[in-house]
Amino acid sequence: MTESLAQHAGVRFLASTTEDLVAALKACQARVAEIVEERRPPHATGRLSEFVDGIWSPTTIRAVRRLKVVGLQLNTLWASLPQGWVCPCCRRSKDATIFTAPIEKHVPQKGRVAIAHAVEHHDHFVSYVNHAFHAALGPNWARDFPAAAEVQRRLTFGVTSFDPTIVCEACNFAEGPAKMVLWRRVKLDREFRDYFSFALDEIRTFIRAVPNAHHQISEAAVMEVFERRRKLEVMAFRKGEVDTQVRLVKEGIHWQSAEPPAPDANAVNESYQMTLLEFGLEHGPNFSLDQLSATSQGQTVDPDAWIEKRAKRTGFVMDKEAEEFLANDYMSKELGRNWSCPCCSRSIRAAIRRNNKRTLTLQPRVVRPGGAEPQTVCIDCCTSMQRIARSAEAARDDVTFEDVREVFAFASNEPHRTRSAALARMVIERVGRRAAAARATMEAEFSQIAAQRLATDRPVRAGTSSARIRRPTGAGGLY
Repeated sequence: MTESLAQHAGVRFLASTTEDLVAALKACQARVAEIVEERRPPHATGRLSEFVDGIWSPTTIRAVRRLKVVGLQLNTLWASLPQGWVCPCCRRSKDATIFTAPIEKHVPQKGRVAIAHAVEHHDHFVSYVNHAFHAALGPNWARDFPAAAEVQRRLTFGVTSFDPTIVCEACNFAEGPAKMVLWRRVKLDREFRDYFSFALDEIRTFIRAVPNAHHQISEAAVMEVFERRRKLEVMAFRKGEVDTQVRLVKEGIHWQSAEPPAPDANAVNESYQMTLLEFGLEHGPNFSLDQLSATSQGQTVDPDAWIEKRAKRTGFVMDKEAEEFLANDYMSKELGRNWSCPCCSRSIRAAIRRNNKRTLTLQPRVVRPGGAEPQTVCIDCCTSMQRIARSAEAARDDVTFEDVREVFAFASNEPHRTRSAALARMVIERVGRRAAAARATMEAEFSQIAAQRLATDRPVRAGTSSARIRRPTGAGGLY
């Protein structure tokens, strides 16, 4: 980055003019593009700018030029979000949440700086829970009361009004002025202010959002939502719940069982499915081990759990252990070192990963994507096809490679992860429609074949028993 055009000043990037700043950001953009192309693995799909952001992104550069600023301040959370992100509270697009502020007087540059910040909005009542445990049980309460940590974790989940959520800085900042309204009108004590938070749907009722500026606050709307949701009464109830639980823990009474956790149905099913894949016994349209193993195949786990569930990281694979595995694994030898998965494009080295037993595995599988010619894919692509098919109530081979690429993102030596739940459900619906149409076509063809064969039967003579009527045979087991 050219220092004469722009330079870092603390957490900001400053230039003399807007065009100098834009030129410096474009130089950074070119450098990032060069690094991405150098390091891009073969299986990576799409463009980096579709998933992350930064001072180098087209969105940022357009905003800098449009707002005519000479400085830029952009935090890591903002850079971690895709450029198409929308604030879940104010519903503004990402570039509309950027606001400007004047540069401090002691800085030589004159003008304004663009501030692009995303922050985590959380319920401050979490602090009351922590304070209550510390005050009643002492500073070393987690050590002195072994069961208290799990009680505190579950209690926190039960009494907080919302989960931490990433929002734009303006939405998070709006809570402060709203609390000042309550301070003036309701005369709340400091403890209430410290431990009270508005949820996103409540903040949305009292802000007026405009592009590239902080929100305007409606005092009347603040009071309306505060009174309608009876916040004073609810706060007293939540504090009473926490105080009661802490007192019971101190007396050695708590509702948390001392029994160590055991696997639930989803964990057992996940391990079971991995075992089936490892032994080549995965479910298909004409085979299910469940039918041979159990008298009841009732659904006991959610087939769509994978959509929302984040894939577990399986751990880094060192070059030495990867080479040793590839040299000794017979499937790897059959595929050859130049093989790559035709679905995710990962090399054979990138497709290796650790299984549930923490040992390396490859386990390629032969599939027929969309009913096409057989192809050998990695176990993660096979699992991905299986998951989409199960959710769509279709066969595995009804799923195409394009479906898998659309739903999942790929990484070396790791299971595929879902890009987004909304995208996954859209593809599942599409696969379901496509499979249903294919089944309808096949059934129509079979019915036509059956009708033709029945038409060629000899006429039944009078007095012939219907049990002796000849039926067509040999049509692939149709009858």
